[in-house]
Amino acid sequence: MKYFDIDSTVLMLLNGEVARHQIRSLRNSSKKQGYAERAAFFTEVLERYDALCKSRTK
Repeated sequence: MKYFDIDSTVLMLLNGEVARHQIRSLRNSSKKQGYAERAAFFTEVLERYDALCKSRTK
């Protein structure tokens, strides 16, 4: 698994190394398989990424 910490994963999203829908898909599959901590990790990544994108557009 290459997504170890929130900051590096957000940077990967910003650099285009991974797409937002891939992270969302990983979150949903983690949630479905019962990995609540991993799902929370991906949720936090998406929230931070969305906040950064929102602040960039303003």
